[in-house]
Amino acid sequence: MMTSEDTTATTQAAIRLARWTVFGLSGLTTAVGTWLLAGVLWETGPVGLIFSALVLFTIGTGWIALAFWTAIAGFLALRWHPRRSPDAEARSPQAQDSRTVVAIAIHNEDPDMVAGNIAAMVRSVRAAGRQDRVDFFILSDTTDPDIWVAEEKAWAGLCREFGGDSRIFYRKRPDTAGRKSGNIADFCRRWGRRYDYMVVLDADSLMEGSTIGALIDRMDAAPTVAMIQTAPVIVNGTSLFNRLLQFAGGTYGPVFTAGLALLSGPHGNSWGHNAIFRMEPFLRHCGLPRLRGRAPMGGDILSHDFVEAALLVRAGWEVRIAPDLGGSYEESPATMAAFARRDRRWCQGNLQHLRILFGPGLKGMSRFHLMSGIMSYAIAPVWLGFIAVGLVLDTVGAPGDGMLTVIGPLLVLVLCLLVGPRLVGLADSLLSGRSGRFFALVATPLEIALTAFLAPILMVHQCLAVVAVFAGHAVGWTTQRRNIASSYRREQMRLALPPFLAGVAITGLILFGAGAMDADGKPTGSLIWGLPVAIPLLAAPILIVLADSVWLGAATRAVGLFVAPAERSAPDVVAMALASRQAHHPNHQLVDRDGLRDVLSDPTLNAVHRRVLHVYHQGRPATVGRDRMRLLNDARFRLARGLPLDQAAKMALLTDPVSVIRPLMPRTPLADGLAFASATPTESRPIPAE
Repeated sequence: MMTSEDTTATTQAAIRLARWTVFGLSGLTTAVGTWLLAGVLWETGPVGLIFSALVLFTIGTGWIALAFWTAIAGFLALRWHPRRSPDAEARSPQAQDSRTVVAIAIHNEDPDMVAGNIAAMVRSVRAAGRQDRVDFFILSDTTDPDIWVAEEKAWAGLCREFGGDSRIFYRKRPDTAGRKSGNIADFCRRWGRRYDYMVVLDADSLMEGSTIGALIDRMDAAPTVAMIQTAPVIVNGTSLFNRLLQFAGGTYGPVFTAGLALLSGPHGNSWGHNAIFRMEPFLRHCGLPRLRGRAPMGGDILSHDFVEAALLVRAGWEVRIAPDLGGSYEESPATMAAFARRDRRWCQGNLQHLRILFGPGLKGMSRFHLMSGIMSYAIAPVWLGFIAVGLVLDTVGAPGDGMLTVIGPLLVLVLCLLVGPRLVGLADSLLSGRSGRFFALVATPLEIALTAFLAPILMVHQCLAVVAVFAGHAVGWTTQRRNIASSYRREQMRLALPPFLAGVAITGLILFGAGAMDADGKPTGSLIWGLPVAIPLLAAPILIVLADSVWLGAATRAVGLFVAPAERSAPDVVAMALASRQAHHPNHQLVDRDGLRDVLSDPTLNAVHRRVLHVYHQGRPATVGRDRMRLLNDARFRLARGLPLDQAAKMALLTDPVSVIRPLMPRTPLADGLAFASATPTESRPIPAE
């Protein structure tokens, strides 16, 4: 009979075999491609250019080859170990003793969207029978005073809807030090030791109550596991670009996630949200240091999730990825410009990992995850550089014999590596019944074609992001745009300008450098590998407008194209959240707000706000600085005389307990209930910085 030690040894051997196989096949594929390219480039031009082309091609091909074989491994893993429904998880005896907090970190988000998501999850948690041991915490780093008050109003609405036993808490932080990771760290210092586990969500995240319960049960059953990362599925896409991301993630994503989980084993990675953490090791080991020097490569670590997972693994804890667990959802940016802005922030955070990659004591797979994050952005300048070197080489070098003969197989190899994972993901989706056969078979080639047109545009912007980071330009903390504004056309044109100029440059090299045709009237190598990139770049203004079109997104959904599996199954928690959002904002637009006016005119909201300020000011210095006092006095003067107030003046008044006091304000049952429900900080051991 096999013991638990034998099972563990067998599992570790299987993980090692999978790693050696995937990395070995990736290396072999890369070597074959590089050998083919070297055979045709050898002695066709300057040695420096040839060597540069080979190095860039090796790096680029190695990256996509690794993705290809990881998807193959994930497909096989899903065939051997089918997905399990969260409802089928066996509830462990310890589940009734553990306490869990669902922490939602927000920053200038739409409060009604956040409240709708929380309401849907509270209902789902109640339906799963977990309401007695699961709390919800809204952790606000909002800097807009009107949105801050709207958050309080939305929180009051949640407490009114679900009653005093709902245990939905709200905390507004006095500063935004450390951004999201600092927000979570502040919560853990104050309230962390009340809980055994913490489920971290973003503002646009959703989880089924059964999934939250399954994560709790898995943590209860595995005391050596410090974190379990789910694979969130993109939902609620409206524009064509949204729907392409949603379809690709839902159809092809599971094989990638399963492959990564297989290779990672107990040394997995974190994506910063839609994951559960064991509180004790998180408090002990996940204190993040500030990197030396200034941003962008110094200062706060933006991509904190990778680093937290690496620190937990270094400390001897297990970090798992759960590709078999569904019921986890998120949203994507509504426009290509918003997507590019988010990419810019992620690019800076991932490139910071260059300073952490060789940190002491990190496990090999943790270094691999950090390197993967770096390469996800470094690969863009690698491929663009290869194209540029190839065009220059074709211009200044002498064409080698059989160049066109070898370029053909090379293109086929690269296309197979790029398209292969999508075909494997489609096969898995069809075999598992996630997708409708006819529409998935029609939508997949269309998605591949449209993505091929949009990819060069995103590649140029990723190159610009990498250059900006190394040039010392740090990114600010902006809110992700989840709605499309009516005055967005100008921003689209600004986004299209750099790709268009790059397309003009590549076209110039093709036509006025090597030429489109050789002396025998055959297409040159420049035309073959330059034209597929140049055409989408030149068409960037049109492609961006079409990709951001909500009308095209609705039209494709109406005819059944790009319908993700999550749309076909209509998850209850997603439907409830969307219905709540549409009830508040039928046109998907934020309404005008005046938070200070609302606080001073609404007795209940005033009581709620003063209760929030009670927690807000705890632990802060009692003295007020001269500059703040000057700002506060000026704001009071302008308020008393009915003069306009800017955002800074509003924030000064809203954070001053004296300025928002109304002596004759009647107390209300709701205000009393909120005062009771609002958590009182309990200082626990600070998170150390490792």
